[in-house]
Amino acid sequence: MKKTQLLYLIIFLVFVTSSFDIILNFNISGFTIRFTQILCIILFLYLLKDVLQEKILKMPLGWKPLIIWFLFLLMFTFNTYKPIMNLGYNLWLFFNILILFLFNVLMVDNGSATKIIKLYIYSFYLMSIVGIIEFLLGILGINFPYITQWWIIGKIPRINGFSFEPSYYATYLIIGWTFCRELLRRKVDLTSLKINLKKITLIITIAIILSTSRMGIAFIVLYEAIIFLKNLCKRNIKKIFVTIFLFAIIISFAIYSFKKYDLTFLLSGTGLNNTSSHSLNEREQFLGYTLEVFKNSPFIGMGLGGTYVQIAINRGFDINNVSIQNVASGTNIFAEVLAASGIFGFMSFIAYIFKLIYNPINLCHKIKSTTDKNILSSLDIALIMELMILQFNQNILRPYLWIHIAVLSSYYCLMKKKLGSEKNENRH
Repeated sequence: MKKTQLLYLIIFLVFVTSSFDIILNFNISGFTIRFTQILCIILFLYLLKDVLQEKILKMPLGWKPLIIWFLFLLMFTFNTYKPIMNLGYNLWLFFNILILFLFNVLMVDNGSATKIIKLYIYSFYLMSIVGIIEFLLGILGINFPYITQWWIIGKIPRINGFSFEPSYYATYLIIGWTFCRELLRRKVDLTSLKINLKKITLIITIAIILSTSRMGIAFIVLYEAIIFLKNLCKRNIKKIFVTIFLFAIIISFAIYSFKKYDLTFLLSGTGLNNTSSHSLNEREQFLGYTLEVFKNSPFIGMGLGGTYVQIAINRGFDINNVSIQNVASGTNIFAEVLAASGIFGFMSFIAYIFKLIYNPINLCHKIKSTTDKNILSSLDIALIMELMILQFNQNILRPYLWIHIAVLSSYYCLMKKKLGSEKNENRH
């Protein structure tokens, strides 16, 4: 195998394994080392010689506020009863920052960018197929060992694709779904890369639906509703009434089906149709716990790991005799970062997120290539969707989030460099 082929194989495996929670993870002294992180270390060592010799290290998008935020967390490392938790989370964040620099070195020209984008799309496609296979095996009565939840035990599984649970799986897939769906909406032609966007988007959609993650499905509906309303504004009155009529028929049929075939179990945990709202109540409860930590120490943060420690203490648990991750978690990544970083650290984090979202949008107005513009914009919208869904989930450090940020950041830097080169050529 050639050197470049091996390099891209490792990159593809980094993408594929980024969502793995229950396989290929290793526990070392109480800390989990993920296989995707091991692969990134291999990539780093693989490229280290080139970086040192050719001095090709480039700063990622928004690196200044990112480093400032990281320094705040370092300062708060020992502001907790268990500093080892903060040390572990700080190391995890450092590793994620390293990924940003790593991809900036990997994506050096249009050729490498094209290959990486192609591998990125196919990684979501592959993991969606894995989930669909899980579902089919469950339906056939074959008990796939990594299924964690069932709608009907032994008959209808809730697929999770090697993630902790279906909601984690859907949260991961929503990045790929949004990226592909947005490229499809913008009619970006990727047939030269042997990418069938319609097919891949459909497969990812099926996987999210089969996960039965209400949040994942809700965000698909939210996206489609926004696009629907946007397109509706461009149509004439007659078409608007026809569309509304058809939409009303679909809703009526769905309500009828729920009543006739007793599908109310699908609403379990949502609080709808007189079902229990345990999932919703739990999210609200843990959001309250997280904000309580912030209120008690608004300027000096508890650290990302220390926030969980403090939640466990506030709930009355003996932190020396329980698994903190099992009894303390947040449900909103921004609330967690607020409690962990304090007000001023949180401001630097928000500045970083703002740069990640605004700078690509601003650059898109200047890029001449329609394909380049649409890819960058689609990556940005996928990040926005992921940050939105993570307002109902925990842990800002999820590997696949930072890998997506790395892909977006490196593509932005490449397009900015390309734009600068074009301006210089025009001057001469």
